Amino acid sequence: MPFKNDERELTSAIQAIQRDPTLRLYAVAKTYSVDHRKLARRLHGMQPRRDIIANSRKLSNLEESVLVQHILNLAAKGFPPRMSIVEDMANRLLATRDALRVGLRWALNFRAKCEDPEVIRSWFELVQNTIAKYGINNADIYNFDETGFMMGVISTAIVVTSLDGRAKAKTVSQTPNNPIKAMSQSTFIKTRIPRHQNSSPTSIYAAVNQFTKGASQIMHQLALLKAENQNLRQANEVLSKRRRAKKTRLRQGGSLSQQDAQDLQDERDVVQQVEQEIRASGGRKPREETRARRCGKCGGTKHNARTCQIEIDTSEEEGSE
Repeated sequence: MPFKNDERELTSAIQAIQRDPTLRLYAVAKTYSVDHRKLARRLHGMQPRRDIIANSRKLSNLEESVLVQHILNLAAKGFPPRMSIVEDMANRLLATRDALRVGLRWALNFRAKCEDPEVIRSWFELVQNTIAKYGINNADIYNFDETGFMMGVISTAIVVTSLDGRAKAKTVSQTPNNPIKAMSQSTFIKTRIPRHQNSSPTSIYAAVNQFTKGASQIMHQLALLKAENQNLRQANEVLSKRRRAKKTRLRQGGSLSQQDAQDLQDERDVVQQVEQEIRASGGRKPREETRARRCGKCGGTKHNARTCQIEIDTSEEEGSE
């Protein structure tokens, strides 16, 4: 007899056994046409496959939500991360629990999903209208469901950002994410524990779970911020070493390349400009105004001795005499 692989039948069989524990497992499995071994596993607490995280999945739901929020925050500040940066952030989160690194194409496969039929239908209609309006070639829309229209854009310039350029919170999170909410949650748990005698501990469990989730979320965010701070420190240290090396070579009589010399000159010009602006703001005139060039013959401005008109006028007077 073939068995039904239907969650509704399994749920009904489990409810029947829970209502009447005297029922035999084999009889209930035969009545609802389900496998008695699967029914026994469900009674012992095994969850259905659709409710279990896939074995190949690297990040948990909380870690993915923290990663998405961090990406949206960077995009809102004008620094959308590249694919390699997203992959590095995921590896940082996995390193906190000594897990394996993500795969080579994990960042490309990681995306937010939307299964609303109305949104999908409207999106395809907009795509067709855009292609017809601007006459876009088929070569420019390959894989555009993942990347968008890619006219003249190479893969190294791709960054990760939000769908509409800004983050939208659909629901208000009940997880404590600041010190005030954390103290309120802690106070609720402390006052709820002494009152618990004959009542259900469900509210206490829910409060503890929210508190644990909030603490884990803060730890994940701290891991990402720590990695970002470390990268900035390394980049700043490399830049400082380059600047010190240039100045050392100049003092020791060494040689510089043309580009290094141009960079030093640009830095010097910037410093001089800042100093001049500071002096000008203090009531002193800039050097450009006090040292304006004048003509060597008449002393006037806006021309020089070669273009001065006095010599021309003198030659005309001598000719008339």
